[in-house]
Amino acid sequence: MPNFSILSPNLLWLFKASAISYNMISMKTFITDQELDAWLASHDYFEDGYILRVDFQPLKINVGYTVKGNYKAYSEQEIVAFQLIPGKILEWTCLHEDFTPSQKYIIDSIQPLAFQGGIGLKVPGILTLLTDRLTITEPEIIKTTFQPWLSDREIFVSFEMHQIPKPIFWKQKLDALGYPIIFRYYAGPAMNSEELPYPDYTGYFIQIADRIAESSEGIFIQHLSKEEEVISFHFVNMDEKLQNVWSALMSIFSDLPFVKIQSGNCEFSGLEWKKLLEGHLTEQEGLIIDCISDTHGQHEKLQLPGGDILIHAGDCTSNGELDEALEFLDWYKAQNYAYRILVAGNHDFIFELIPELMDEECKKRNIILLNDSGCEIEGIKIWGSPVQPWFCDWAFNRQRGSDIKKHWNLIPKNTEILITHGPPYKVQDEVKSKDEFTARVGCEDLYEKIVQTKIKLHIFGHVHEGAGYVALDGRIFVNASSLDSMYKHRDPGYIRVVKKEHDYSVLTA
Repeated sequence: MPNFSILSPNLLWLFKASAISYNMISMKTFITDQELDAWLASHDYFEDGYILRVDFQPLKINVGYTVKGNYKAYSEQEIVAFQLIPGKILEWTCLHEDFTPSQKYIIDSIQPLAFQGGIGLKVPGILTLLTDRLTITEPEIIKTTFQPWLSDREIFVSFEMHQIPKPIFWKQKLDALGYPIIFRYYAGPAMNSEELPYPDYTGYFIQIADRIAESSEGIFIQHLSKEEEVISFHFVNMDEKLQNVWSALMSIFSDLPFVKIQSGNCEFSGLEWKKLLEGHLTEQEGLIIDCISDTHGQHEKLQLPGGDILIHAGDCTSNGELDEALEFLDWYKAQNYAYRILVAGNHDFIFELIPELMDEECKKRNIILLNDSGCEIEGIKIWGSPVQPWFCDWAFNRQRGSDIKKHWNLIPKNTEILITHGPPYKVQDEVKSKDEFTARVGCEDLYEKIVQTKIKLHIFGHVHEGAGYVALDGRIFVNASSLDSMYKHRDPGYIRVVKKEHDYSVLTA
C-alpha cells in the first residue's frame, strides 16, 4: 500500500485551487478492496495527495497533488486534481465539513477496507467511506494559488547569531513592545521529567505573573540546534491568555538576521513574514529594490518610499571622514527597507583605512557592507565590490589590468545581482570635460567578467553623468548616481527595480 504522507514535523501543505473545474476525462470503477489496492499501488501520482474539498450533494471527494511550483505564499502553481465518487453509500463518516484554505487536511494514507457487499475507504483522522462501488476519475491539471495560513500555537525559527540568545534577549524585545514578562527556565533532561512538558529539551517558559507559576502554561521556547552561527528554535503557545504576547513575539522575528520562519503551511523569509503580518504579501507584488549612489553627504535630500532592499553603490560621504560615515549610517539604518546593502566608493576613505571598524558599525545598524564579498537575500546571490580603476589616488583605486582583474575574479559565476562603485566599460560610463571632450572610463575587465556570469542586475555609480539604466543582452545595468555632475540633487534620486519570479524591470529612472 503506498504511503500518502507529505507531512514533515514543521510544515503542512495546503493549496487553494483557482476556478477549479473537474471535468471527467475517464474513470475507473472498483467494487472490491483488492481491485482498489492493486490500482493504487500502480498509480504513484497519488503519492502527494491532499484533500481540496468534499462536495456533499452528491458526495464527491476532491483530491489533488502538486506538479509545478513551490511553497511560497501566494505563488502560482499547478496541481493535478481527481475525484473519489462513491456509488450507494453504506456508511459515511467525515470529521470535517470545511476544507477551505484555513484548514489543514493532508492524506496520511488511503486504506482500502475489506467487507462483504462492497468496498471501503479510510483516510485516517479525516473520513471513512463504505460503498457498493468507488469511482476514481483520471487526473486533470488545474491552476492553483498557494494560500498561507499561520499557526497560533507553534512556530519554528532559525537565524544567524554568534551565540544562543538567553532569556533576557527575548525579554528586552518584548519589554520594548510593552509586554513585561518573566521566565521559568528549564535546563533540560536533568530536571524531573514528570514536571516538564518537554523533558528531553533545553528551553524556558515565558510567563506573565507576579511570580513564576509551577505549571505548563506559558509560551515555551525550545532550543533545537546550533550549526555554526545558525540557531533554531521551536516556540509553542500553551496559554490562551498570552495571545497578545504571542503576536508581539511573532512581530520580532522579521528583524532577526537572516531569519527563516516556518509557520502553518509554508516557510517565510523575514521580509515575507513582515509583509504577511502587515497584510501586504500578495501574488501581485514583486521584490522591490531601490538603488542609490554617490550621495556625498546629501542623503537627507532623498525621500525614499520604502521597499524590500535598499542598495547604495558607494560615495556615501564627501571627504571620507568617520563622523560623515557614521552620520550616513544612522540615516541609512532608519530607511524603511527590510534589507540595506552598502558598497563603499572612492570618496569613502574611512572604509578602506579601518575596514574592521566600519564593518562593525554597519553590523550594529543591520546594514550589510560588501567589500569583495557576497550575501544571499530571498534566494538571490548578491556580490559587492568598492574597487574601481585608478583615478587621482582615491580610495579603493586599482590599476587596470591584472591588479583590478584579481578583484573581479572573486565574483562567483552564480551571482544574480552585482554591486560595484564604478561602471563597466561602455555602459553608462561616459564623462565630459569642460571643453566637451568625452571619454569612456568604465572598466573593460569588469565587463568581460560580467558576460561570463549569470548576473541579471548590475548596480553602480561613480560617473554622475551616466545616471539611468540600460538593458543589454538580458541584463539590466543601473547607474544609480543620486547627484548630477555639478553635485546637485537629481530628482527623485533613486531608481526602482522590481523582481518578479526570475525577471527584473525598472519602474523609476
